[in-house]
Amino acid sequence: MREIIFKAKTAYDNEWICGSLVVDEWKPQHLSTHFITKRNKKTSVSARTVCQFIGSYSIDNEMIYEWDKVLFNEEEFTIVFFDGKFILAKNGKPYIYNPKFELCKVIGNIHD
Repeated sequence: MREIIFKAKTAYDNEWICGSLVVDEWKPQHLSTHFITKRNKKTSVSARTVCQFIGSYSIDNEMIYEWDKVLFNEEEFTIVFFDGKFILAKNGKPYIYNPKFELCKVIGNIHD
């Protein structure tokens, strides 16, 4: 069974944190409803920055997440979830449907 990992920026200092995603839909709208948990510690995160690990690693053995910016064949792309799978998008449009993610180099994230 595959472990589903997320990353997001913390609500208090805007730093990336990785772990399991918890969404508390019972809180009032003005309170944080998204949390990342790791080792039983729950941290409030910005909902708009939540990114899912795609299950693949880069050429540098770095975990690749949804919304990461990557270099592939010397071109810049963004990792997006489209039509049931993770693909490479360019200029907001689907571009490469079955990339070899292990040949990608992570250069950032759209939320950086």
